[in-house]
Amino acid sequence: TQKKAKTFIYAKKCKAITGLDISEEVIGKIRARYDREKNIMFKIGDLARIEYENCFDKIISFETIEHIEETVIPIVMQRLSKALKKDGLLIFYHCLDLCITQKLLKLYIRKYIN
Repeated sequence: TQKKAKTFIYAKKCKAITGLDISEEVIGKIRARYDREKNIMFKIGDLARIEYENCFDKIISFETIEHIEETVIPIVMQRLSKALKKDGLLIFYHCLDLCITQKLLKLYIRKYIN
């Protein structure tokens, strides 16, 4: 799949990758798929509850934000912002189709990331 290809490419270019998903089943499948990649770690977790602080140079989100309730987006953006190192980069790959969600996302990016 396209996501698998992107993750594999990043694995070859990055020193370490941490993958997060709220589903234990998804994490199990992903761990099995990338078991040979020693620089990738997968964890079960909720973006609205992550506790990372100043840890990541980049956070890349594949088709995630559109699954988060709009009322929770501000919390997620705060958590992601806190998890980034100074001058870190947050990248969203998404397939949003709701104008209201796109407007909210732009607002939160300006407020919490910039």
